[in-house]
Amino acid sequence: MSEKHFNLDEANQLLPEVKDLLELIRLAVDGFEAQRVSLGGSEQVPQPPPDTFVAWDYFRHVASFHAAMLRVREIGCQIKDVRKGLVDFPTVIDGAEACLCWQEGEDRIRFWHRAEDGFEGRKPLPEGAH
Repeated sequence: MSEKHFNLDEANQLLPEVKDLLELIRLAVDGFEAQRVSLGGSEQVPQPPPDTFVAWDYFRHVASFHAAMLRVREIGCQIKDVRKGLVDFPTVIDGAEACLCWQEGEDRIRFWHRAEDGFEGRKPLPEGAH
């Protein structure tokens, strides 16, 4: 069971901050990817080269990623796919673990799914859900 549960209003109020965090995480991941490519395309986590500027840039991305992910954890939501902008907000529906499900581009949370079903089990929230 999730430590925190959200009602629909709480989750919707957090969307502006979650959108900003997603963008910060994407920028950090893009920075990691650029480092990986510049180091020869290795699938392993790149080690910063000895060049001071490149090393500083690498660690800046690490710090940004870490800070954004810590804030996501503090909020209690779950980023399921950074690139697609999929975010779940744990909740309880009919006594069972579930998730309020939001995808980037949607103006508010309109879907939910059982915790075990994931995105494929997304269903529209009932009319008048709060």
